[in-house]
Amino acid sequence: MLNTYAEIVGWVSTQKSNVKEKYKYNEPAINEFMKENNTDTWLIAFAKTYNYIIVTNESLNPYIKKKIPIPNVCKHFNIQYVNIFEMLRKLNFKI
Repeated sequence: MLNTYAEIVGWVSTQKSNVKEKYKYNEPAINEFMKENNTDTWLIAFAKTYNYIIVTNESLNPYIKKKIPIPNVCKHFNIQYVNIFEMLRKLNFKI
C-alpha cells in the first residue's frame, strides 16, 4: 500500500495549476492533500491497493483549484467511487 500511496502523492505533486486546466490545483490544495495525516490520501491508496469502492459525499469537479476532491483522484487512477445514496441503492437498502 505504501507504493500506491507514493504513486498518488507523486501524481498530485505534479498537478500544480498555472492556468485554467482540468485537474490542476493550487499549491495550498496540493500541500494539504500531501500531508501525512490527510486521511483522503490514505483512503484512496487503500481502495486502489485492495480494489475497494470509496463512498464519499464529494463530487467530481475537474475545475476546482482550492481542494482536491476524492473523486478527481479516483477518476485519474480508475478507482470506483459512489455517493451514499448510490451505495444504499446497490445494497438494496429499504426503509
